[in-house]
Amino acid sequence: MNRVLAFLFFMLFLAGLSFVLLRDVGSRAQQAAATANSITSGAWQLPFSTARNSEVAYVEFKNDGTLTGFGGCNSVNGTYIATDRTIDVARIAVTRKACPPLVMRAESAFVGTLESAVAYQIVGSTLTLLQPGGDKLEFRLANEDTDNDDDT
Repeated sequence: MNRVLAFLFFMLFLAGLSFVLLRDVGSRAQQAAATANSITSGAWQLPFSTARNSEVAYVEFKNDGTLTGFGGCNSVNGTYIATDRTIDVARIAVTRKACPPLVMRAESAFVGTLESAVAYQIVGSTLTLLQPGGDKLEFRLANEDTDNDDDT
């Protein structure tokens, strides 16, 4: 009888230990997913080039509420406030380098979209900025080996 009780207690102990370990693994997986799906995960690139030299426009939202990026010709920076799904981007400062008119128009549209965004959603490695009229702009999370400086 004592062996049966000892065996049952041992099995209950193992079941409890398994539950705790599995719960911890699930919690870590949720934390990793939340980190991967954060607006501050890294640089978000347009999936196409807006510049003559194939440089890709991007924006990076920092944890301190600032943003930096490249619009296709000029560097951009500004501030933002984001909640779970809403975003408010303050007026963006842009350097004043001159580029061909087509590149400048694309950059102006890029900056305007950032400034007018009111909501965002992230699905996998895609960030979609939404404007009040329903227009949207999609970005892809830049690869870690992607470099916006062409030093190679």
